[in-house]
Amino acid sequence: MSKRGENIYKRKDGRWEGRYIKCRTLHGKIQYGYVYGKSYSEVKSKLKETTPMPIQTSNSQVPQPTSYNEILKMWLLSAKNHVKESTFSRYNHLVERHIQPFLGGYQIGEISNALLEEYIDHLLQCGRLDGSGGLSPKSVSDILVVIKRSIRYAQENNYLVICSAAGLSVKRSRIDMRVLSKTEQQQLEYVLMQDMDLTKFTVLLCLYTGIRIGEACALRWEHIRLDSGTLEVRETMQRIQAPRSMESKTRMSTEEYIVIHLGQFTRNYTQTTKWGLLTTNEG
Repeated sequence: MSKRGENIYKRKDGRWEGRYIKCRTLHGKIQYGYVYGKSYSEVKSKLKETTPMPIQTSNSQVPQPTSYNEILKMWLLSAKNHVKESTFSRYNHLVERHIQPFLGGYQIGEISNALLEEYIDHLLQCGRLDGSGGLSPKSVSDILVVIKRSIRYAQENNYLVICSAAGLSVKRSRIDMRVLSKTEQQQLEYVLMQDMDLTKFTVLLCLYTGIRIGEACALRWEHIRLDSGTLEVRETMQRIQAPRSMESKTRMSTEEYIVIHLGQFTRNYTQTTKWGLLTTNEG
């Protein structure tokens, strides 16, 4: 079959055939249309008259063009019923602070792999909100998880998606955990013991019990047993959230001199507080 002009061919039967892009499928695949004529000029004239028409599937209606911002909102509403409250809070933070400002204005059908790779590079180079540099590979990976899941949501709901985000990833180098030497620990304890306040005492408590920062922030006075020298970890505190209950509680013994300091603090602070140990009488 000989070719002449733009997608116009002469067939073996002597007729001329013209091909044009009729539409794209829900997943971006091109669907072609064809016209035929006895001459090249006839086919070319017919091609000029063709108007690409969107197709309708037999079991679903093609959604109208939608911004990625709208897709993110719909995905968040869907995810809220399937993930933990703390996970949803993290997703919402990443969407509002990082994803929407850069990608939200694009139509979902305009989000390409090249655009996402450019966005990843932007995050690694200058993605910090305070303008002081790039985000860590771990933070960028978290953002990429949200993007992948929201795009998959769009695909499952028959929106036009042209990218394949599944293959995108961020290289993360392994960082060895560094622990304090005995000398460094003694130096830290010396600083904490000078004019000790509630914050310094909480750091000391973490040092000797191994509880996490969120667990320490949610610790209440009633969880501390001076008579037995133990404390119970029942809750953990998330950023910008109230404490959330844990499925199980942990009881641990504390050093004797920690118990002595605890008794000292209970005389200076109220027995109960609204949120946790770090909330003082001044609020």
